[in-house]
Amino acid sequence: MSVCVCVSLSPFQATFARAKPWLRELEKEFLPNELVIVLVGNKIDLAAQREFTFEEAEEFAKSESLTYMETSAKSNHQVTEVLVAIGQFQVRSRWTAPELLK
Repeated sequence: MSVCVCVSLSPFQATFARAKPWLRELEKEFLPNELVIVLVGNKIDLAAQREFTFEEAEEFAKSESLTYMETSAKSNHQVTEVLVAIGQFQVRSRWTAPELLK
């Protein structure tokens, strides 16, 4: 299993909307069980400029079967958590890979 991380500039609707075409491209290239997609909203330190809520982004992610997380690279908020989550997806996929269960 592979992990794809799509990073958007969290406060801005226009950059978030660009995630949709990326997802359609990924759907063309991978089967649903071959790829875990983590949508990361970055720049949450710009809260005053936010154009959509965490809940709206999370609802979109759920509708697309994605994991959604928010970060701020500037303040180092949840950057480590995103990397740990990616590592956990990789470890889980290796332990549950069909060839290992034989």
